[in-house]
Amino acid sequence: MIHPDVVFDHIDINQARRFVDLSALAQPNPHVLYVLHDKGKVLKAWDSRKGKVSVGPTLAPSMELAEDLKRRHQVEEVQLIDRDAYYQYLRQALDLEKARELNGYDFKDRAKDLKARQGNGFLIHPAREKYDYYHYTDRTRRFISQKLKPDCVFLLGAYTSEEWWVSVMTVFSGGQMVYLSTFEYFPAEKLASPDSIPTHEGLVKAAALAFRKPAFGMFLPRETFENFGKNQWRGLGQTPLLVEKA
Repeated sequence: MIHPDVVFDHIDINQARRFVDLSALAQPNPHVLYVLHDKGKVLKAWDSRKGKVSVGPTLAPSMELAEDLKRRHQVEEVQLIDRDAYYQYLRQALDLEKARELNGYDFKDRAKDLKARQGNGFLIHPAREKYDYYHYTDRTRRFISQKLKPDCVFLLGAYTSEEWWVSVMTVFSGGQMVYLSTFEYFPAEKLASPDSIPTHEGLVKAAALAFRKPAFGMFLPRETFENFGKNQWRGLGQTPLLVEKA
């Protein structure tokens, strides 16, 4: 998705630091009910926030049961883990031969894929999305393919009444990112009143004219952006976009 010759420009060190700080908080950390069992005999059940809970002496793992437990215990995720399946997963996930064969990224992806392929032996409901360094890669690809165009400009800005707290402008060509910048790309007069809708509309229009491509913009108050970041596994996909055709 990123062109090998992508250009990074107008990088604001304060904004870059804020993105890094936010990423430390943006972890997939839902409220989870864990149940460890031995072929259906419950060994331990605990709530990630409340501690030990009771789910009964036995169970038959299934999506239907996981959904029922999710509802009854008012959690966001349920994991039903058979002890033997868990040990089998660990043996495969920590295979030293595979570690020598693959690079670090591929080895980590392989471990995630193995966990997702354990079926009812290691049942995670709802199924977790694929993420890398707490960034949901598949969701990003869907957002780009469904909301944007292969050749376009995308603006993302988080603001207070005084400043652009973080901002990024991404230029796509043939579906690949070819240029990245903060909003410092634009003249100062275009950046005045960051919490103003006319300013947002003006930036989208300016981007479309500058790059001669359709432009899309997503603008959020800082507090909203931080909240999405801290709970980003919920997604930003429902936030409306401003659109300007070149």
